[in-house]
Amino acid sequence: MALYQNTVNIWNLNKSQRQRLQVGQWVRAGLNGALGTWCGETPSSSVVAWQENARHHKSRKAYIRGLINYAKSRNTMINTKTTKRPTLAQELQFSPVTANKPTPTNRSHLIINTLGGLFGALLVVLCTIVLTDGSL
Repeated sequence: MALYQNTVNIWNLNKSQRQRLQVGQWVRAGLNGALGTWCGETPSSSVVAWQENARHHKSRKAYIRGLINYAKSRNTMINTKTTKRPTLAQELQFSPVTANKPTPTNRSHLIINTLGGLFGALLVVLCTIVLTDGSL
């Protein structure tokens, strides 16, 4: 189980990073924005129990539990218990940049790609002749 992080600004996260946030994580909307509890991600939105909204309910726990259940019921993504994916904390860790190595091309690939391009161009020319003149 992942450890909770310091309060996370959800505006700085992309969709896949938000999907890996742990339920119950403290989040903010912006640098000094509203504070809330992360409840989950649905296909169309993020679900957060904002502190100001929770104060207006009799039971804060019941309010948050209801939003968590809503997010789980609307989520049709891959079950993270059966698929091993990195946590958000692991993803945000520094990783050295590696240069992309060019893929080696051999002579046969080069010939096949060139011939494919030539036949495609020839086909376009023939179609243009047929369409304009009506015959070869």
